[in-house]
Amino acid sequence: YGFVIINPQSRDVLVTVERFVGHEWLISESATIEPQQTHVFLPSDMHKLTTGLFDSAVLRIHSSLPVVAIEASPAQYNTEQPGFSASATLMQPSSGWTRETRVAGWRTQPGMADQAFLGVVTLEDFTPINVDLTFPLDPPPDDQAARFPMSFDEPVTVGMGQLLRLSALADPGDPLAGLAGTRIWSGQEQHSVVFSAHACAAIPSYEGSCGHTQEQLGNGLLGRHFVAPRLLARVDGSGDDVPELIYERTMIQVVANEPDTLISVIRADNQVLESVVIDPDEPYTIMQRDSELAVTSDKPVTVAAYMTNAEFTELGSASMVQLAPVEQWTTSHW
Repeated sequence: YGFVIINPQSRDVLVTVERFVGHEWLISESATIEPQQTHVFLPSDMHKLTTGLFDSAVLRIHSSLPVVAIEASPAQYNTEQPGFSASATLMQPSSGWTRETRVAGWRTQPGMADQAFLGVVTLEDFTPINVDLTFPLDPPPDDQAARFPMSFDEPVTVGMGQLLRLSALADPGDPLAGLAGTRIWSGQEQHSVVFSAHACAAIPSYEGSCGHTQEQLGNGLLGRHFVAPRLLARVDGSGDDVPELIYERTMIQVVANEPDTLISVIRADNQVLESVVIDPDEPYTIMQRDSELAVTSDKPVTVAAYMTNAEFTELGSASMVQLAPVEQWTTSHW
């Protein structure tokens, strides 16, 4: 994976990538990015594969002026390991981190070794993290068992530079159970951020292929009015031909933040497809291909869009993006 840094400023910006070692942040890479240019950092591999609380497992990006940062898992292909799947997430600056996050995310499928998981990072040392899980937790290995409780009756204290990773087991009794609806919060005024990810997601179910997904969740994206896009998979046509836009199915997931939340799903022609009442531990999903959809609710919700398995093109592959409510739309983007 790596980081794409965009400099939207009219002057140079110094950007550093730092790792917490011992008791301090140490610079591992740095670059000066010219105005309105980009730079890609490709740090060394340091990912963790199991449930646990891991030291020195976090990178910090710091810049001399505001920048846009994207974390990306780049696509790769070779004959020995064909089919690496690209994914990306827009990173939220630490100034936008919150005390509570309601999770959107997919599930670990029965019979598959690759897992859905959450990554929790804190902004300050000694941050108590509370967890209400909606999925069965994969137990940590022996070297993590002493420092990681399987029960979240008490908060887990997460320190500077540590990663709290929660890996999900498949639930044969409830194959639809997954990450969505999980609540993570700190008991004080200390802030955290949650990454929702899957090593190899298949949506709606495994059909011979899967894709990497990752999204840094923003609790500030709770809202009551959303527009869910169709995700374009291919454009056919060349020269003077009129391009044909070919869409894959898009799955829209709505996660309630409070019990008894009424949501409505509306087509672009103003036809109401469904109105349902949901709870936080019972996320709502709907597949779409022929129309953008609006989602409205009477209480704040989190909404995510997912590209699904290939069905209409050869390019379909699981990917995830958390949607921003209409109230937060803007006229300028980098």
